[in-house]
Amino acid sequence: MYIDQGFIISAYQPRRTKPAFEDAPNPAANVTMAPLARGMSNEKYFALKKADDHQKELQAKVGKVFDNEQMKAHTERKNRVRAKLEKLMEHLKILRKLFSGNPKEMARALTQVFKDLKAALKEFKEATKGQMDLSVSASAAIVPPPADTAVTPPGTETKEGEAEADKADAETEATADSAEAATETTSAAPTATEEPKGTVTHEELVGAVRREIGQDGLKFLKELKGILSYIEEKMLQPARLQKASQKPDKDMDKVFEAMDKELKELLKEMKDMERDLKQGVAETGTVLDITA
Repeated sequence: MYIDQGFIISAYQPRRTKPAFEDAPNPAANVTMAPLARGMSNEKYFALKKADDHQKELQAKVGKVFDNEQMKAHTERKNRVRAKLEKLMEHLKILRKLFSGNPKEMARALTQVFKDLKAALKEFKEATKGQMDLSVSASAAIVPPPADTAVTPPGTETKEGEAEADKADAETEATADSAEAATETTSAAPTATEEPKGTVTHEELVGAVRREIGQDGLKFLKELKGILSYIEEKMLQPARLQKASQKPDKDMDKVFEAMDKELKELLKEMKDMERDLKQGVAETGTVLDITA
Protein backbone atom coordinates (compact mmCIF):
# COMPACT_ATOMS: atom_id res chain seq x y z
CA MET A 1 0.00 0.00 0.00
CA TYR A 2 0.98 3.60 -0.39
CA ILE A 3 -0.37 6.98 0.54
CA ASP A 4 -1.60 9.29 -2.22
CA GLN A 5 -2.77 12.78 -1.16
CA GLY A 6 -3.66 11.52 2.31
CA PHE A 7 -5.58 8.42 1.13
CA ILE A 8 -4.38 4.84 1.57
CA ILE A 9 -4.49 3.04 -1.72
CA SER A 10 -4.00 -0.65 -2.31
CA ALA A 11 -0.83 -1.65 -4.06
CA TYR A 12 -2.91 -3.85 -6.29
CA GLN A 13 -5.13 -1.01 -7.40
CA PRO A 14 -3.63 0.89 -10.34
CA ARG A 15 -3.13 4.56 -9.72
CA ARG A 16 -5.64 6.55 -11.73
CA THR A 17 -4.04 8.71 -14.35
CA LYS A 18 -5.68 11.77 -15.74
CA PRO A 19 -4.53 14.01 -18.55
CA ALA A 20 -3.14 17.34 -17.42
CA PHE A 21 -6.00 19.07 -19.15
CA GLU A 22 -9.34 17.66 -20.18
CA ASP A 23 -9.21 19.00 -23.71
CA ALA A 24 -5.53 18.27 -24.41
CA PRO A 25 -4.79 16.97 -27.91
CA ASN A 26 -4.99 13.28 -28.59
CA PRO A 27 -1.59 11.91 -27.45
CA ALA A 28 -1.79 9.32 -30.21
CA ALA A 29 -1.79 12.04 -32.85
CA ASN A 30 1.45 12.46 -34.72
CA VAL A 31 1.90 16.05 -33.47
CA THR A 32 4.45 17.43 -31.03
CA MET A 33 3.20 20.41 -29.08
CA ALA A 34 3.40 22.11 -25.70
CA PRO A 35 0.66 21.45 -23.14
CA LEU A 36 -2.41 23.57 -23.66
CA ALA A 37 -3.48 26.21 -21.21
CA ARG A 38 -6.43 25.15 -19.11
CA GLY A 39 -9.67 25.71 -20.98
CA MET A 40 -8.05 26.05 -24.45
CA SER A 41 -9.66 23.93 -27.12
CA ASN A 42 -7.79 22.07 -29.83
CA GLU A 43 -9.30 24.36 -32.45
CA LYS A 44 -8.08 27.48 -30.70
CA TYR A 45 -4.64 25.98 -30.17
CA PHE A 46 -4.23 25.08 -33.84
CA ALA A 47 -5.51 28.51 -34.89
CA LEU A 48 -2.92 30.22 -32.67
CA LYS A 49 -0.18 27.89 -33.86
CA LYS A 50 -1.10 28.56 -37.49
CA ALA A 51 -0.97 32.32 -36.91
CA ASP A 52 2.39 31.98 -35.13
CA ASP A 53 3.84 29.87 -37.94
CA HIS A 54 2.58 32.40 -40.47
CA GLN A 55 4.23 35.27 -38.59
CA LYS A 56 7.53 33.37 -38.41
CA GLU A 57 7.37 32.70 -42.14
CA LEU A 58 6.66 36.38 -42.79
CA GLN A 59 9.61 37.54 -40.68
CA ALA A 60 11.92 35.07 -42.40
CA LYS A 61 10.91 36.37 -45.81
CA VAL A 62 11.31 39.99 -44.67
CA GLY A 63 14.86 39.13 -43.68
CA LYS A 64 15.50 37.71 -47.15
CA VAL A 65 14.21 40.90 -48.74
CA PHE A 66 16.68 42.97 -46.73
CA ASP A 67 19.46 40.63 -47.91
CA ASN A 68 18.97 42.11 -51.37
CA GLU A 69 22.24 43.79 -52.41
CA GLN A 70 20.63 47.16 -53.14
CA MET A 71 18.68 47.07 -49.89
CA LYS A 72 21.87 46.25 -48.01
CA ALA A 73 23.65 49.18 -49.67
CA HIS A 74 20.99 51.57 -48.36
CA THR A 75 21.17 49.96 -44.93
CA GLU A 76 24.93 50.48 -44.83
CA ARG A 77 24.40 54.11 -45.80
CA LYS A 78 22.00 54.56 -42.89
CA ASN A 79 24.50 52.92 -40.55
CA ARG A 80 27.13 55.44 -41.64
CA VAL A 81 24.74 58.27 -40.79
CA ARG A 82 24.18 56.81 -37.34
CA ALA A 83 27.95 56.60 -36.86
CA LYS A 84 28.16 60.31 -37.69
CA LEU A 85 25.60 61.05 -35.00
CA GLU A 86 27.68 59.19 -32.42
CA LYS A 87 30.72 61.30 -33.31
CA LEU A 88 28.57 64.42 -33.20
CA MET A 89 27.50 63.65 -29.64
CA GLU A 90 31.15 63.49 -28.59
CA HIS A 91 31.71 66.81 -30.36
CA LEU A 92 28.79 68.37 -28.48
CA LYS A 93 30.34 67.46 -25.14
CA ILE A 94 33.50 69.28 -26.17
CA LEU A 95 31.55 72.35 -27.32
CA ARG A 96 29.64 72.43 -24.05
CA LYS A 97 32.85 72.69 -22.06
CA LEU A 98 34.56 75.01 -24.52
CA PHE A 99 31.82 77.67 -24.76
CA SER A 100 30.05 77.25 -21.42
CA GLY A 101 30.56 80.95 -20.60
CA ASN A 102 30.36 82.37 -24.11
CA PRO A 103 26.75 82.42 -25.44
CA LYS A 104 27.67 84.06 -28.75
CA GLU A 105 30.24 81.42 -29.68
CA MET A 106 27.95 78.69 -28.36
CA ALA A 107 25.18 79.87 -30.68
CA ARG A 108 27.62 80.08 -33.58
CA ALA A 109 28.81 76.53 -32.94
CA LEU A 110 25.26 75.19 -32.61
CA THR A 111 24.34 76.82 -35.91
CA GLN A 112 26.87 74.54 -37.61
CA VAL A 113 25.68 71.56 -35.54
CA PHE A 114 22.12 72.04 -36.78
CA LYS A 115 23.38 72.23 -40.36
CA ASP A 116 25.23 68.95 -39.85
CA LEU A 117 22.10 67.35 -38.42
CA LYS A 118 20.08 68.52 -41.43
CA ALA A 119 22.65 66.96 -43.76
CA ALA A 120 22.52 63.68 -41.80
CA LEU A 121 18.72 63.72 -41.89
CA LYS A 122 18.72 64.28 -45.64
CA GLU A 123 21.13 61.39 -46.23
CA PHE A 124 19.14 59.03 -44.04
CA LYS A 125 15.90 60.10 -45.69
CA GLU A 126 17.32 59.39 -49.16
CA ALA A 127 18.43 55.92 -48.08
CA THR A 128 15.02 55.26 -46.57
CA LYS A 129 13.25 56.37 -49.75
CA GLY A 130 15.56 54.11 -51.76
CA GLN A 131 14.48 51.13 -49.67
CA MET A 132 10.81 52.09 -49.95
CA ASP A 133 11.15 52.25 -53.74
CA LEU A 134 12.84 48.82 -53.80
CA SER A 135 10.30 47.18 -51.49
CA VAL A 136 8.03 45.95 -54.31
CA SER A 137 10.69 44.55 -56.65
CA ALA A 138 12.80 43.06 -53.85
CA SER A 139 9.72 41.39 -52.36
CA ALA A 140 8.71 40.04 -55.77
CA ALA A 141 12.00 38.14 -55.90
CA ILE A 142 10.97 36.29 -52.72
CA VAL A 143 7.20 36.01 -53.20
CA PRO A 144 6.06 36.65 -56.80
CA PRO A 145 2.91 38.76 -57.16
CA PRO A 146 -0.25 37.19 -58.58
CA ALA A 147 -0.10 36.76 -62.34
CA ASP A 148 -2.01 39.51 -64.11
CA THR A 149 -4.55 38.74 -66.76
CA ALA A 150 -2.75 38.24 -70.03
CA VAL A 151 -3.17 41.15 -72.42
CA THR A 152 -2.83 40.67 -76.16
CA PRO A 153 -0.13 43.00 -77.49
CA PRO A 154 -1.18 45.48 -80.21
CA GLY A 155 -0.96 44.11 -83.77
CA THR A 156 -1.45 40.46 -82.78
CA GLU A 157 -5.25 40.39 -82.96
CA THR A 158 -6.69 37.52 -85.02
CA LYS A 159 -9.67 37.60 -87.29
CA GLU A 160 -12.95 36.23 -86.05
CA GLY A 161 -12.82 33.23 -88.35
CA GLU A 162 -9.30 32.34 -87.30
CA ALA A 163 -10.23 32.76 -83.66
CA GLU A 164 -13.15 30.35 -83.99
CA ALA A 165 -10.94 27.79 -85.72
CA ASP A 166 -8.28 28.08 -83.06
CA LYS A 167 -10.92 27.69 -80.39
CA ALA A 168 -12.20 24.48 -81.95
CA ASP A 169 -8.66 23.08 -82.20
CA ALA A 170 -7.98 24.00 -78.60
CA GLU A 171 -11.11 22.22 -77.43
CA THR A 172 -10.07 19.08 -79.33
CA GLU A 173 -6.60 19.15 -77.82
CA ALA A 174 -8.01 19.81 -74.36
CA THR A 175 -10.22 16.71 -74.63
CA ALA A 176 -7.23 14.57 -75.56
CA ASP A 177 -5.02 16.07 -72.89
CA SER A 178 -7.58 15.71 -70.13
CA ALA A 179 -7.17 11.94 -70.09
CA GLU A 180 -3.41 12.24 -69.77
CA ALA A 181 -3.78 14.86 -67.07
CA ALA A 182 -6.06 12.58 -65.09
CA THR A 183 -3.51 9.77 -65.08
CA GLU A 184 -0.70 12.12 -64.09
CA THR A 185 -2.58 13.75 -61.22
CA THR A 186 -1.57 11.15 -58.69
CA SER A 187 2.11 11.24 -59.59
CA ALA A 188 2.15 15.04 -59.80
CA ALA A 189 0.55 15.53 -56.41
CA PRO A 190 3.00 16.66 -53.71
CA THR A 191 4.06 14.00 -51.26
CA ALA A 192 3.78 14.37 -47.52
CA THR A 193 7.51 14.93 -47.23
CA GLU A 194 7.54 17.96 -49.56
CA GLU A 195 7.85 21.41 -48.02
CA PRO A 196 4.41 23.01 -47.72
CA LYS A 197 3.66 26.03 -49.87
CA GLY A 198 4.15 29.35 -48.12
CA THR A 199 1.12 31.30 -47.00
CA VAL A 200 2.64 34.78 -47.21
CA THR A 201 1.33 36.86 -50.11
CA HIS A 202 3.33 39.39 -52.11
CA GLU A 203 1.18 42.28 -50.91
CA GLU A 204 1.54 41.18 -47.30
CA LEU A 205 5.31 40.92 -47.65
CA VAL A 206 5.59 44.39 -49.19
CA GLY A 207 3.56 45.80 -46.30
CA ALA A 208 5.76 44.09 -43.72
CA VAL A 209 8.95 45.33 -45.43
CA ARG A 210 7.70 48.89 -45.61
CA ARG A 211 6.61 48.75 -42.00
CA GLU A 212 10.13 47.62 -41.05
CA ILE A 213 11.62 50.51 -43.02
CA GLY A 214 9.18 52.95 -41.46
CA GLN A 215 9.90 51.78 -37.93
CA ASP A 216 13.62 52.19 -38.55
CA GLY A 217 12.99 55.72 -39.81
CA LEU A 218 11.00 56.55 -36.68
CA LYS A 219 13.81 55.14 -34.57
CA PHE A 220 16.26 57.47 -36.31
CA LEU A 221 13.98 60.44 -35.69
CA LYS A 222 13.83 59.43 -32.04
CA GLU A 223 17.63 59.44 -31.93
CA LEU A 224 17.66 62.93 -33.42
CA LYS A 225 15.12 64.13 -30.87
CA GLY A 226 17.36 62.78 -28.12
CA ILE A 227 20.28 64.81 -29.45
CA LEU A 228 18.15 67.94 -29.68
CA SER A 229 16.91 67.43 -26.12
CA TYR A 230 20.50 67.25 -24.93
CA ILE A 231 21.37 70.44 -26.83
CA GLU A 232 18.32 72.27 -25.52
CA GLU A 233 18.87 71.33 -21.88
CA LYS A 234 22.64 71.36 -21.57
CA MET A 235 23.69 74.02 -24.06
CA LEU A 236 20.94 76.17 -25.52
CA GLN A 237 19.02 77.13 -22.37
CA PRO A 238 22.19 78.17 -20.49
CA ALA A 239 23.34 80.20 -23.50
CA ARG A 240 20.01 82.03 -23.74
CA LEU A 241 20.10 82.83 -20.02
CA GLN A 242 23.63 84.14 -20.32
CA LYS A 243 22.64 86.26 -23.35
CA ALA A 244 19.69 87.74 -21.46
CA SER A 245 21.93 88.70 -18.56
CA GLN A 246 24.35 90.64 -20.78
CA LYS A 247 24.05 94.02 -22.44
CA PRO A 248 22.20 94.13 -25.78
CA ASP A 249 24.44 93.09 -28.65
CA LYS A 250 23.16 93.29 -32.23
CA ASP A 251 25.87 91.01 -33.53
CA MET A 252 24.97 88.38 -30.93
CA ASP A 253 21.30 88.76 -31.84
CA LYS A 254 22.09 87.98 -35.47
CA VAL A 255 24.05 84.88 -34.46
CA PHE A 256 21.15 83.61 -32.37
CA GLU A 257 18.68 84.38 -35.17
CA ALA A 258 20.77 82.36 -37.62
CA MET A 259 20.93 79.49 -35.13
CA ASP A 260 17.16 79.55 -34.52
CA LYS A 261 16.56 79.56 -38.28
CA GLU A 262 18.64 76.41 -38.74
CA LEU A 263 16.91 74.72 -35.81
CA LYS A 264 13.46 75.59 -37.17
CA GLU A 265 14.31 74.16 -40.58
CA LEU A 266 15.66 70.97 -38.99
CA LEU A 267 12.48 70.46 -36.96
CA LYS A 268 10.33 71.00 -40.07
CA GLU A 269 12.30 68.45 -42.08
CA MET A 270 12.00 65.94 -39.25
CA LYS A 271 8.23 66.45 -39.21
CA ASP A 272 8.07 66.07 -43.00
CA MET A 273 10.02 62.82 -42.84
CA GLU A 274 7.67 61.39 -40.23
CA ARG A 275 4.70 62.30 -42.44
CA ASP A 276 6.32 60.69 -45.51
CA LEU A 277 7.07 57.52 -43.58
CA LYS A 278 3.46 57.15 -42.48
CA GLN A 279 2.18 57.79 -46.00
CA GLY A 280 4.61 55.33 -47.58
CA VAL A 281 3.57 52.56 -45.21
CA ALA A 282 -0.13 53.40 -45.39
CA GLU A 283 -0.12 52.70 -49.15
CA THR A 284 0.03 48.99 -48.34
CA GLY A 285 -2.72 49.18 -45.73
CA THR A 286 -0.23 48.65 -42.90
CA VAL A 287 -0.39 50.74 -39.75
CA LEU A 288 2.86 52.26 -38.53
CA ASP A 289 3.34 52.39 -34.78
CA ILE A 290 4.39 55.90 -33.76
CA THR A 291 6.87 55.15 -30.99
CA ALA A 292 9.18 58.11 -31.48
